[in-house]
Amino acid sequence: MTGNVIQYDPIFKENAVLLSYERETVIQTAKELDITPKILSKWRGIYRPFKKGCFPGRGHTRVYHENKKIFELEKKLEDWQVPLEILKKGGQYLHQGKQNLYNFIHENRKKYQIIKMCEVLEASTSTYYLWTKKPFSKRETRVSLLKKEIVSVFYEFKQHHGSILITRELHRRGYQISDTQVSFYMKQLGLRSKVKKKFKVTTDSKHNLYTSPNVLNRQF
Repeated sequence: MTGNVIQYDPIFKENAVLLSYERETVIQTAKELDITPKILSKWRGIYRPFKKGCFPGRGHTRVYHENKKIFELEKKLEDWQVPLEILKKGGQYLHQGKQNLYNFIHENRKKYQIIKMCEVLEASTSTYYLWTKKPFSKRETRVSLLKKEIVSVFYEFKQHHGSILITRELHRRGYQISDTQVSFYMKQLGLRSKVKKKFKVTTDSKHNLYTSPNVLNRQF
């Protein structure tokens, strides 16, 4: 309720209109629902051209019944695009620890729904809200930062660096961490270095075995 104005639920409005069609008069229906005949008549006037979806609620667009199919298709497209956009932007934080993941959610809370971000990124909504009240400990924050740096170094060197080389690079950047820890975090992050394939000779031209003569002499 805002001041003296009562905010009615969209479903209640639609059901009230449908009920009024079954009753003898608008006044009778209004009395039964404890609303004024004037407001019920207004709802009936809105319902006639718009039909289903005539009361979309605050912040939503009302559409004509004839355009409802197009509206639904556009809504489905929007429902598909938003999660994809969230995943594109927040996917990089999935393996960088909860601290970074919840930071992303918190920074984008005005652009996307928190519930939707948590759903797409498979994060706990309740844990997120607890985090906003009581952020993670220093140790958790440090681990989260280290994981972020490990991911950064891993992709910076084209996924060819293993735990030992990544540890050396982290040491150069001023981080105190052992290669055992790096290896452990890499397993948690699902990072595996690409092994460069060595060139292997598959033919041996230096032998005393019989070789077939080049009859065609490459003249095809």
